[in-house]
Amino acid sequence: MFSLTTLLLVLVLFKVIYERWVTPLSQVPGPFVNSISGLRMRYHMMRGTLPEELLRLHRKYGPIVRVSPQRVSVSDIAMVKQVLGSHTYAKSQSYEMPRGTEPNVFSTRSPELSTERRKQLGPSFSHKHLGEMEPRVLECGVRNVHRKIDDLIARSGSSIVVPYYTWFSLIALDVIGALGFGQSFHALDTEAHELIPLITRIRVFNYFALAFPWLKHIASMLGPRLTTLAKLKAFGQSAIDSRRADPVPTVDLLQKMLDVGRDG
Repeated sequence: MFSLTTLLLVLVLFKVIYERWVTPLSQVPGPFVNSISGLRMRYHMMRGTLPEELLRLHRKYGPIVRVSPQRVSVSDIAMVKQVLGSHTYAKSQSYEMPRGTEPNVFSTRSPELSTERRKQLGPSFSHKHLGEMEPRVLECGVRNVHRKIDDLIARSGSSIVVPYYTWFSLIALDVIGALGFGQSFHALDTEAHELIPLITRIRVFNYFALAFPWLKHIASMLGPRLTTLAKLKAFGQSAIDSRRADPVPTVDLLQKMLDVGRDG
């Protein structure tokens, strides 16, 4: 008579054999451990070293690498375009947003909603519209950086150390504010804004949810996340209300989305 331990060992052995040599993905190159477990990838995700690990794997195994029993990583540009440009390749459940969060063009698994959102957002990213917004992007980006560097050098009287990662994150926030919220956040100038800690918390949660999807919906109901989402929604609604009350037309992404909503 088999003991429980023996039964578990048999099940584990069956899973290893099935995942490594039977499934369709068994033909995809990659480390042996990745074919039977996703723990290695989750480890790198939680450490923030996943990009470096994927780069190492692609250099060793080629453009398609098996990174877990049910996942592959693709580095070939033509293949990436083929996958992202067709609804034939459905997104996995890991893209699903946690409870209380509306799906967006990046997270939705619905081809209909994805097509609708792309049609709504498409005109905002045309060459004509991007050209109209370019002066605001330059003002929040390059010109603002030049002013900050000149100011810091003038204060120090010599050279300065530029924290590139922090600055580029702040510049991105300023550009998003100018184009998506109708206001400058002045994040680079002050190196602080009420949105920064809120966005950081959501990013940490989303990364955690991606690494451990089975805990996503449970963790999404925790008080800190709900409070953070409520503050972000309130900030966005305030920007919308201010724009609707402004009689002067503005060319940006916020206005384009409001126009789409008004036109149905």
